[in-house]
Amino acid sequence: MSLSSPSTTDHPLTPSQQIVWLHEDLFPDSRAYTFTAALDLYGPLDHEALRSAMRHVIAGHDGLRLHLVPGSFPPRQRVGAPEDPDVEVVDLSGEPEPEAALENLRDALHNRPFELTRGPLIRWLLVVLGPGRHRLLQTEHHLVHDGMSFALTLRDLFGAYAELVRGNPPRPLTSRSYVDYLGHPSHTDEDAYARALGHFRSVLDGADFAGPFGAPSTSEGIAGGQLRTSVSADLAAALRERAKRDGHTPFTVLLALFGETVRRWTGRPDFTVGTAVGNRPEGFTDCVGMFVNTLPLRLDLRLPGPARDLLDALTEQLMESLAHHQAPIQRLTRDLGRRSASGLDNPLFSLMFSAHDASLPALDLGGLRVDLVEGMPNGTSRFALDAVLMPDHRRSLTHRDQAPGMLIMWDYQLAFFDHDDVETFAKEHLALLASYLRHPGAPLAQL
Repeated sequence: MSLSSPSTTDHPLTPSQQIVWLHEDLFPDSRAYTFTAALDLYGPLDHEALRSAMRHVIAGHDGLRLHLVPGSFPPRQRVGAPEDPDVEVVDLSGEPEPEAALENLRDALHNRPFELTRGPLIRWLLVVLGPGRHRLLQTEHHLVHDGMSFALTLRDLFGAYAELVRGNPPRPLTSRSYVDYLGHPSHTDEDAYARALGHFRSVLDGADFAGPFGAPSTSEGIAGGQLRTSVSADLAAALRERAKRDGHTPFTVLLALFGETVRRWTGRPDFTVGTAVGNRPEGFTDCVGMFVNTLPLRLDLRLPGPARDLLDALTEQLMESLAHHQAPIQRLTRDLGRRSASGLDNPLFSLMFSAHDASLPALDLGGLRVDLVEGMPNGTSRFALDAVLMPDHRRSLTHRDQAPGMLIMWDYQLAFFDHDDVETFAKEHLALLASYLRHPGAPLAQL
């Protein structure tokens, strides 16, 4: 099947897609799996070329055109025909308060539910703010989206746009079909799953699964907020250097310090956290679709000795766990004998700490500058606290002329935190980082 062809064949959902579908079925008013990014465009913009580039991306990536088959249970999906992009253009250049009007438009776009039985599950809103000033809001549903796919979509969208404004046809998109992944043998490799189950059973034996913050009540549910904090370029450079010297990664260091901050807030020194990982098989590097799994990690902060010893152990656990990135988290949860008490909480972990490290494309778009903000607040959080590290804070497709700092997004459930709580938590996490870099040989508890 060519990438641009519609299909009458129904396909099963991947294990990761099943989690998304189940959440949507249980919480139809939730937008937890709706992702919106804002792209600020500075300079001359050819509207028609941009629309043509959108059409090119939708036609070239069948993963964006997947939709649920109406009435199917268990749910099935099908590739739809290429269609004109769902894009609306709104002119706010004459508004007395364009930013306020823009915020209302963003909320309306994000909160408008996708019709999951009809693709493409991506849409755009192009807002004119003034001469040479636009904001493009791109919204995708997680049934067809992950962080890497978002970066690939931007690469292909603005790569096609660059060719079109030069008077050239866009280059054909030749990545593999997401449909190929739906039948990939990794989904049915029972030997690999048995090894994964044995690994996680060993790692998590005796761990505290209650969750440092418990589970939300049914009335409070998954309502949430978001905070974004920065790690300065100087501090980020020192972190990268220290991690490299000790054989760790910046992510592992920040994860351990996240655990220590939780311990100081709750008094619990041994608990589990989840981390989102890409689970793309070999050969699907440029494929757009949903390639995400979640792995449980154990943070045992009782280990004596210098912090670097704990980081060694955590790094080893992380590397061993990543070898089992294909093991579906919902199947692990069941086979590890875990059950949700409230129906709202995750029985393996109530905390998440992940890295969104997909590289953004670096493009030459002539006089057009493109900066972006990903993962805009959606009013929900699936976990008590869900932190996402962006290892490079320079979120631009065209200009990265400053030293790279880091960005951490903190999504939190209102059942446990308010904005001031999370701001305090994030400041303490950052203070621990600075202290660790000054005293890497000290135990975590003494920082």
